[in-house]
Amino acid sequence: MGISTLLSYSLVKQDETKRYFSMHVLVHSWARNHISHSRRPCQLDAVKALLLSSISWRFLTEDYAFRRQLLPHVRVVQSHSPTKEQISLENIDDSSNFALAFYESGH
Repeated sequence: MGISTLLSYSLVKQDETKRYFSMHVLVHSWARNHISHSRRPCQLDAVKALLLSSISWRFLTEDYAFRRQLLPHVRVVQSHSPTKEQISLENIDDSSNFALAFYESGH
């Protein structure tokens, strides 16, 4: 299902700048609950990649605000990730992007 289809059914909304999308909490919950158990690890990786690519290392006011908005989603991804995930050269950027969001929020 493409983003235009989701927008046409009002399942997601796009802000006036056309940079950000949002989804109603009930739509989000329904989608999460209807993912098969076998597909969940793959979907978790996709969500993690999306979040990581959304975290910039710019420090304008809107960048801080956006990272604060992402933090609840980062927490959910972290809560479903393996607890002993080791930091390696391959995922050091991932760890630092999430760490930036946590650090700025005082965690």
